[in-house]
Amino acid sequence: MDYMLEQGAHDGIRLIKRVKEEHPQLYLIVVSSIKIPGATEEIIRAGADNFFPKGGDLNKLIEMMAERKARVGSKATEAEESIFETLTSREKEVVRCCLDGMTVTQIALKFSRSVKTISLQKNAAYRKLGISNDRELFILFGIL
Repeated sequence: MDYMLEQGAHDGIRLIKRVKEEHPQLYLIVVSSIKIPGATEEIIRAGADNFFPKGGDLNKLIEMMAERKARVGSKATEAEESIFETLTSREKEVVRCCLDGMTVTQIALKFSRSVKTISLQKNAAYRKLGISNDRELFILFGIL
């Protein structure tokens, strides 16, 4: 999210607090071009997990996300063991690829299967996991 919102909208600090109160499991990165002294500290105190300046080095953002993924990776691995028990081996493959950010088309190419087959496997896995979209998958595995 951005810190600087359009006029008349909630200010960034109030919105950060509200998002974290309603969805404490979310990993919130504020991306902004603000140059107000002390604003970054205020953003973090409000509940943001990290801050990234607009126009910043994208490699640093990638590193930031990789560190986050590594921290929650062990939790996801433990959760996978119990959650994945209900899935077929192919559904597990598809879910793991989705967790890596791959699209249905990319997964189909990787495993030389049709997009329709991958889509059916993904939908079956999501149904068994009690979720309906990628966002819920990331929350389930502690990535968001």
